[in-house]
Amino acid sequence: MVFHHAAHAGELSGHVRTNLMGMEFGDTRNPQYFLAFHLDGREVHRVRFDDLRPALWADSDVTRTWEETDWPAREYLAHHSNWEKRVRELFDGDGDGRLDRDERTAAGYFWRVMSDRLELRQERREVTFLVVEQAVTISLPE
Repeated sequence: MVFHHAAHAGELSGHVRTNLMGMEFGDTRNPQYFLAFHLDGREVHRVRFDDLRPALWADSDVTRTWEETDWPAREYLAHHSNWEKRVRELFDGDGDGRLDRDERTAAGYFWRVMSDRLELRQERREVTFLVVEQAVTISLPE
């Protein structure tokens, strides 16, 4: 699988350092994002985006012509009459009925991207991505 992350808004950051034993220290309270794989409605693998960052010595990259998806606008238009319910379905990851800080951040970013798409600001641009290769083996139940 190939994944691309092409941001066109402010990225969140902080001051996190890792010691030689792999322990992290820092002062960030920014949202932590995960890439989760599901099969038959069950999560089979999860990895933090932060764990996919390139090593400091990595210098491999690839340039692609990029066009933003119109999925957020289509999603809004398909569910606008009951949008608050749909927001909870999309972003209430822990299912507690309310959006915590990370979930609100993701929902707000979705709203910004969706608004751009409704204004038909489709744009094609060249984007250079750092290449992060990672082998993952997932044991699936039979």
